[in-house]
Amino acid sequence: MEKQRSLFIDAGFFRGLAIITLAFFLVALAPVVGAVVLIFIPLPILYYYLKDGRARGLVMTGLSLSIIFLTLNAGHINLPLLAILSSAGIIIAESLKRN
Repeated sequence: MEKQRSLFIDAGFFRGLAIITLAFFLVALAPVVGAVVLIFIPLPILYYYLKDGRARGLVMTGLSLSIIFLTLNAGHINLPLLAILSSAGIIIAESLKRN
């Protein structure tokens, strides 16, 4: 039986949010490291989406994209690219949930 979560936001939620946001920041601010991290952006999203569930995974990804958009100037980063890579992680997770 699946254990019940009493709170929607807990330490695991903030850990996932921090990891995904850090990956986005690396892509946006570090040119050489960002090119390598760009390939692996869907992986933490995939992990936390499968681990925590659909709702928490979507909220985590949306909050992370919002943090990136609000902290950096909107013209500084390619936000559609990050959104596409984020959605790739979500699509892969949904595909893995189905047999």
